[in-house]
Amino acid sequence: MQSTREKIIQHALLLFSRKGYHTVSVQEIAQAIGIRAPSLYNHFHSKRAIFDAIIHDTTETYRQQAAQIGLGWQSGRQDAQAFSGMDEKQLLTMVNHLFSWFLHEPTVSGLRRMLTLSQFEDRELAALLTKLYMEDPLLYQEQLFAAMPLAADSTSPSPKALALAFYAPIYFLLLRCDREPEYEDEARGMLAEHVRSFCMTYTKQEE
Repeated sequence: MQSTREKIIQHALLLFSRKGYHTVSVQEIAQAIGIRAPSLYNHFHSKRAIFDAIIHDTTETYRQQAAQIGLGWQSGRQDAQAFSGMDEKQLLTMVNHLFSWFLHEPTVSGLRRMLTLSQFEDRELAALLTKLYMEDPLLYQEQLFAAMPLAADSTSPSPKALALAFYAPIYFLLLRCDREPEYEDEARGMLAEHVRSFCMTYTKQEE
């Protein structure tokens, strides 16, 4: 059974992801749970404290997911070994798994939706969106490609360019599925085509 604190976090994130952070009041969160605002303040002293709890829970969810698939997600260099020797089919399996997780895990998807909605009304939230879903993933993958170059020669793109080439289409598909859930099946097909094309273009082919 969920505790009141857990219900507050869950319902607040749901409201934030649908309406944006600043639009939702503490009173509205309390009403969604079926308690009075003063009772909510027994658990969180402000709406910002609820937001901070959401960030904490999301970070813990990331850590648990990373551990399940044998990654640290702190450094691409440290995780390079997990990808070493992975063929196209194995890579697509992992990408599909992570795509599903990012799209459907309630805490993770809720935070992304909230930040996407709120980025134009709050610079701090916009900066957090940029860090979590643009800068950090690109840096991680840049480190990954630097540690295990796929087809290193004088004409190969830089690790930074490879990271952008690999990640940007995936993030694009994720955002469209956020807005259009019915697009997921088509997105899966495009995801497979993207991974196949990336591997054919940048992976060393056995002769």
